[in-house]
Parts: sequence; C-alpha cells; structure tokens
Amino acid sequence: MCGFCGVPRLGLHWSAPLSGFDSQRARLERIKFLGHILKHARLKVSDFSGVGYQVKGATGKSAIAYDMNQLWDSIDILGGNGLDPLDAALMELMESYD
Repeated sequence: MCGFCGVPRLGLHWSAPLSGFDSQRARLERIKFLGHILKHARLKVSDFSGVGYQVKGATGKSAIAYDMNQLWDSIDILGGNGLDPLDAALMELMESYD
C-alpha cells in the first residue's frame, strides 16, 4: 500500500502488458473502449490512480476495481442486470468503436 495515498499496490494482472509505457497506453485505450460501450448501461469508467478503475452508475453509486474480473463484477452490480454480450444494440455499439 502506498504510504502517501493509501492505494494498494497490486501485482500485475495476467492480461497486463509488461512494460510501463505500453501498460499505461493499453490501460487508457481499454478505458476509452469501456466508456464507449458502457454508455449502453448508463455507466462511466475512469482511471483510478493508475492502478485501478472507477465505475460510476447513473444513480451516483461508484465502485473501485483493480483488475478486469473486479471491473466486470462492478459493472454487473452498478448496471443492474449487467451487460448481455449477445444484445444486438451492444454488439452494434462495440462494432462502431473507432
């Protein structure tokens, strides 16, 4: 845990790139893509201190996630019924991403 900000220092997730710059760039691109598709569920995602994700719901509730598993759990909880990956509107939204 960081003594200054109190954010836990976790090991690398298996899906994370190994180099620092590529890791940060991939993380920001992932957040941008998630922001695009989470509009469908009225959710927002942002970076949390460079080590996690903050998910915000339409009602003002929020959650912090430190890896992709926790992130999708938070999306399911804050989004109500979660995202159906076979939903035609969601698939169209994912395909429209630049």
